[in-house]
Amino acid sequence: MALRNFPNGAQSEFLVNHGPFFQGTRYAFDQTRDHLISGIIRSVTEVAETNTVTVTFGANGDVFGIVIDGLAITAVAATSNDVSAVALDAAIQSYIDTYGTALVASVAVATNVVTIVFGDALPHSVTALNSGTTSSVVAETVAAASYPRLNFGLGVTIDASAGFDLTGPDLRAIKAASSGSDTLLGVLAYDYGAQMSPYQITALGHEVGYLAPVNPYMVVAKGSVVVPWVGTLPTAPGATVYWINAPATLADRGKFRSDANGGEADLVNAFVEGIIPDANLVKVQFDL
Repeated sequence: MALRNFPNGAQSEFLVNHGPFFQGTRYAFDQTRDHLISGIIRSVTEVAETNTVTVTFGANGDVFGIVIDGLAITAVAATSNDVSAVALDAAIQSYIDTYGTALVASVAVATNVVTIVFGDALPHSVTALNSGTTSSVVAETVAAASYPRLNFGLGVTIDASAGFDLTGPDLRAIKAASSGSDTLLGVLAYDYGAQMSPYQITALGHEVGYLAPVNPYMVVAKGSVVVPWVGTLPTAPGATVYWINAPATLADRGKFRSDANGGEADLVNAFVEGIIPDANLVKVQFDL
């Protein structure tokens, strides 16, 4: 990694080859300029989302159902509201039997209402799928509650949730972006001391593959970080940087791109310094 301006000029800059860069790496240091913040991911009691689907029979043979996160689950209507609801319940149960409870934990039917409980604490998209006179009406009855799922290299914003509003200048509660009004606080940078093993994360009851809550993590407000890129990679140093805070695809939340893409990303005070094309990673200098 490069150490910029130490002790006082470019003539003292040098490079240490410590292996390949990866997402969240701080690839250069400037001790007189870099601004680092300690970011805390809040811990909450997690709650699985619950939805009800109310079925109203129209005609025998109607294909109806629901769409869960883009996945269509359908049934064929017959005889009455209750019988049609049982058919939808059976279709969802068949999905669970085939794929397990990672997405849907359980399904139950009472008269013409099907109740769906999800297998995690994340929010899901559930919509009706109706192609005839039989209808299904979806209602969320229990909202999901979960700690923010974050990883190194993602841009984060301030978490001002009730009861968790740390306001020190260099200690902030952080979360993933959730709307276009969120502003970029900084980028989660890889810190060897903060990373937990999968065993530790599991023992604490958290999900492997994401940063565990409560631990303090390094957030770079000013500095140089390798970040994940969405879409076409920049072609030259100095290119502008947009932060995805209102993603069309949830998996892109917190990543970066070269344009606003219809309003899903905001221009931030940063510029490109290099690219790592094979991994869709970009070296970016931030000045937030």
